[in-house]
Amino acid sequence: MFAKGFTIIELLVVMGIFAILATLSTLSLTQAQHSTSLNSTVNTLISDLKRQQDKAMIGDTEGRGTHSNYGIHFDSTDYVLFHDTYNVTDTTNFLVNLGGTLHITASNDIIFAKGSGESSATTITLSDTVSHQQKSLTINQYGVITALN
Repeated sequence: MFAKGFTIIELLVVMGIFAILATLSTLSLTQAQHSTSLNSTVNTLISDLKRQQDKAMIGDTEGRGTHSNYGIHFDSTDYVLFHDTYNVTDTTNFLVNLGGTLHITASNDIIFAKGSGESSATTITLSDTVSHQQKSLTINQYGVITALN
């Protein structure tokens, strides 16, 4: 009589199908992870922009005695929250690192004027170097985000 069971061909076909499904689900999850990372970084940047503008408008001194301008300096893989004018050696600067695959480009630093909160208009682009997705923020002179795409 014949032994019951699966042939080697049947086992290889099933293992091949599982390997293909595992690869497709991994690629899908990786894409979703990069998209989520980009979106959360954009949300954090928007929050930081609004916080810096609020500090400039209300005259937050952060214990320094005088109120001043507040701004954000952009580098390729991070940005720095600062007061008055950007100085790389200032210990009160707050560095926000974007993480491994994110890259930022901006036409210039954003400095919000004390009292009014106005700044120069600028465009900021965040991009993921792996998934090649990108988001652009256009900010007008009043610090209002006029375009997010």
